[in-house]
Amino acid sequence: MRGMAIVWIAAALMAPGHAAAAGQDGMRRIDAKETLFNMYDFTDCVVRVEGDSATFRTMMRMMPGDPRFVPAYVKTVGDTCGDKLSRLPSTTVQLQADPAAIRSLLFGALYRRKFRKSGPPPGLATVAPLTLSSEFDGDVTTIDPDYRVRRAFGDCVARHDPQAVSDLILARPYTDGEGAVIERLTPILGACIPKGQTVRLTREGLREDLGEAIYKLAVAAREAPPAG
Repeated sequence: MRGMAIVWIAAALMAPGHAAAAGQDGMRRIDAKETLFNMYDFTDCVVRVEGDSATFRTMMRMMPGDPRFVPAYVKTVGDTCGDKLSRLPSTTVQLQADPAAIRSLLFGALYRRKFRKSGPPPGLATVAPLTLSSEFDGDVTTIDPDYRVRRAFGDCVARHDPQAVSDLILARPYTDGEGAVIERLTPILGACIPKGQTVRLTREGLREDLGEAIYKLAVAAREAPPAG
């Protein structure tokens, strides 16, 4: 696979700072599997409730790392859909979630809302290259290089097999369907990693990168003028 290496991190599916449950004061600790389950439901709910609002659209066009994002997230999302953070309402749970990580997962929820029934639009794989300046408001030259690498990686995978990426984003975490799709995608993941690099992947990180990529490509493909 072009001399690259993929390292799957099976145990630490949620990277430090992304999402964790507090264990103090008798609160029940949520493991990574349950957290990703919760994030699937939570982001779907947020998009359903706030996805059409101007404030939500403005928030999602803020660049990664923009200091205005967290205040905008708190203002726009706030306690919206807080009940979705626990699938066990009878248990006291406190979830501390990093808005930056939720931002990435929201793109997958946007895709599920707009393309669940139709699937990836025709022409997605060959749509004109996307530019960061068209995706974000602000000086895109300041965007972190690591984010640029992740966007390029996600874009490459989504263009190689739009249907498989769509199936992954639609599948609930930790289901047989999700596992089968990840297996289908593994050779493509390798092909989209630059030669000589090692990339550490988690389920959450894969959903972040591929969800953002396929949503933006699907929107661009749907809005592209007809060929000819």
